Amino acid sequence: MAYVAGDNVTAGDYAVRNSFDVVPTIVELLGEQLPAGLSGRSLLSHR
Repeated sequence: MAYVAGDNVTAGDYAVRNSFDVVPTIVELLGEQLPAGLSGRSLLSHR
């Protein structure tokens, strides 16, 4: 279970995700580009 909070994070149920999604989420929150070949998908990518 993970909780992510921030100005650009919309509250809601993001369904079942896995630990591979943590790094892409942090990279997106930092405003950086995701490196090619990175496993997982940002928890924010539903927007």
